[in-house]
Amino acid sequence: MNRNSPLFYVALLLALLAADIFTTVWFTRLGMAEANYLLAPLAGSVWMQAIFKAPFALALITGTFLCSASCDLLRPGSGKYPWLAVLAVYTLPPVYNLVQITQHVAGAFG
Repeated sequence: MNRNSPLFYVALLLALLAADIFTTVWFTRLGMAEANYLLAPLAGSVWMQAIFKAPFALALITGTFLCSASCDLLRPGSGKYPWLAVLAVYTLPPVYNLVQITQHVAGAFG
């Protein structure tokens, strides 16, 4: 897949969203509390989170695609930057969850 293709960035974003869902389920199954009060009742179910987050993901992908296309029209080659900004933001939740899981598991054995 071409790294300049929007599909490449969509695939990366979907992978990050899936990582967020799976690490959130892992996080809550270890007994830790979900900080997002809207998501807390759904945090233990992969499918419920996917259904809840799908409309937001679709809106995010559509908006980022339109922004990316506009950037490319203004300055060719700059369409990757909106995608990189979105990917940077969506990297944080799975990383945070993994750090918390690691600290929780290390605390259980230490």
